[in-house]
Formats: sequence, structure tokens, C-alpha cells
Amino acid sequence: MIAAVLFITAGFAFVALCVTSGMVGLIAGSARESDISQGAGIIVLAAAVWLVGLIVAIAGLLVWIVDGVRSRPIVVWAAAVLAAQLGLIALVMSASG
Repeated sequence: MIAAVLFITAGFAFVALCVTSGMVGLIAGSARESDISQGAGIIVLAAAVWLVGLIVAIAGLLVWIVDGVRSRPIVVWAAAVLAAQLGLIALVMSASG
């Protein structure tokens, strides 16, 4: 039960990562001409972080399905996926400055 709650929370964290990365990319894309190179770097970072978050979310979903069917303990995996998503959100927020 705890694993399911953690995985669902990790899913919501991935949605928050999508929104955060999108907003950071949008704000960086509308930078002044003097900040274009910095804005482009932030856009690339936000896209890369989103891609890593997507891979982590898919891997977490696969672990939940495969190990859940085999009745293996998955609480540690669920906590790791949630921690990874929250860490990626923190990375995007800190990079946006």
C-alpha cells in the first residue's frame, strides 16, 4: 500500500516536473537579446532534465508492474523514483536562477 502511494506521488511529481521544465523553458526562451546564450543553455538543461525524468518515470512504472506481479517488495524502488523526480525538480528550479 505504501509503495502504491509513493509511486502515485512520484507520478504527480513527474507532472510537476513537466510543468516546471516547460515554464523554465518558456521564460528562458523569452529572454532579452543579451541573455540569449544563457537562455539557450537553460532550455537545453530543462529539456535534458525532463527527458531523464521521463526515463525514470517509465522505469518506475515498469518496476511497479513487473515486481508487483512477482510480489517482490517495491517500497525502496518507489521511494527512489520519488526522490529522483523531486531532485530533478530541484535541479531545474536551481538552474533557472
